[in-house]
This record gives sequence, structure tokens and C-alpha cells, in this order.
Amino acid sequence: MKTSAMTWVIVCSTLAAMPCLRADEVSRAAIEKAVEAHGGKEKLAKLRAVRIKMKGTVLINGNTGQFSADACRQLPDRSKTTIHLEIGDAKLTFVQVQNGKKAWSSVEGTTEELMDERLAEQQARTHQFQVQSLLPLLNDKAYELSALGEIKVNERPAVGVRAALKGHADINLYFDKQNGLLLKTERRGLDLSQKEIVLETFYREYKDFDGLKQPLKFVSHHDGKQYMEAEVTELRFEETIDESEFARP
Repeated sequence: MKTSAMTWVIVCSTLAAMPCLRADEVSRAAIEKAVEAHGGKEKLAKLRAVRIKMKGTVLINGNTGQFSADACRQLPDRSKTTIHLEIGDAKLTFVQVQNGKKAWSSVEGTTEELMDERLAEQQARTHQFQVQSLLPLLNDKAYELSALGEIKVNERPAVGVRAALKGHADINLYFDKQNGLLLKTERRGLDLSQKEIVLETFYREYKDFDGLKQPLKFVSHHDGKQYMEAEVTELRFEETIDESEFARP
């Protein structure tokens, strides 16, 4: 009787673990497919050092502004973005820099170091680029992947994967079920007023950049409402970006 009971416990434990194993395998398979869809491991490695220019519109306090932006990133934890914004009669220049555990924000030449929640949010933005580069999800065992099932993104069937890393907010990625391209990311974060919201970004119109497929357009939503729409005007890959780029502005 004891033997039968023990056998039953072992069987139940094994069956309970099986869905988790299958979910992990499904998640890894989705990432592997996405890696190939975006150009393969060798091409995706180029995303470690990138310069990008974009332009678009953004909604701030109910007013629509036009912006252009120049950004550079050296993954995993360095980034700089310079934004020129026109909203109403105002013209403003913003600079945001992260260099590892430090980050700064500059508005019209007045710079302050980011602390606490604002620092965490800046680090979360850069970390999201690290996750979107996909390779760390396969190569770094510290990431925990879990399957999110299927949804529709812009009427296309998509497969979801959650990427979790200790010390960072979870990031949900949704890939086109048919071709493996990234359609959407989602995480919790802060808006300009430091209110916690759901941040969604939708990726569209992929283009081949030297064998690496990247989206030309993206749309960001805050709590389900459109916040920003942008178009990439230039994208360049570099071997490395000089450390001076990430100094205090």
C-alpha cells in the first residue's frame, strides 16, 4: 500500500511538471524562430552597438507634438537619446543618457541625475532593447522564459513569450506566428508623470538592413491609448560606440 501511494505521488509530480517543461520548450522554440526570422545569430549580434534616427508624433497633456530623435545604444546598459520636440509654439531639446548604474536627463541644457523610480525606468527602457535583441534570451541562463499562448496583434496570429530577469520588470514579446517577426512588446513602467502604466509598442513595416530585419515604424500605447508614432529614417551598426557618448550631458 505504501509502495502504491509513493508511486502515485511520483506519477502526479511528474505529470504536474510536464506542462512547465512543454511551456519552456515552446518559449525557446519561439525565440529560436524569431532569431532566424530577424536574420540569424550573427546578424543580431550587430544590435549591440547601434545608431538610429527617427521622427514622429507624440501626445503630451492632450497636445500633439512633432519630434525628431538621434539615439545610440551600446548594449547591455548604455544608451543616449537626443530629442528635438515642437509642440505648439514651444521648441525643446531633451537628452537622456544611461551609463550602467547612472543616468541623466537634460532639458534645454539643464541636467539632473536620475534617481530612484526615474533611474529604474530609464534602465528598464535600455533593458528592453537588450531583450529585443533576442540573443540574450538564448545565451543567458539567468533569463526565465515562459509561454503566454496566442493572441492577435493587428489581426495577425501571434505567439507570446514572457522574459523575466531578476532585478528587472518582466517583458512580454509577441511574435508573428507565421513568419516569426516581433509584432509587439509589453511591460509595466512609468509615464512622464511617474504614474505606473502598461507600456505597449507595436512594430510594423520590416526592412532588411544588411541582412538584419528591423521595423521601420512603431507605435507606442500607454494604458491602451496611443502615445507616440515614429518612423526610422536611418539605422547604422557599429563595432563599438565610444564611451564619451555616454558621459553626463
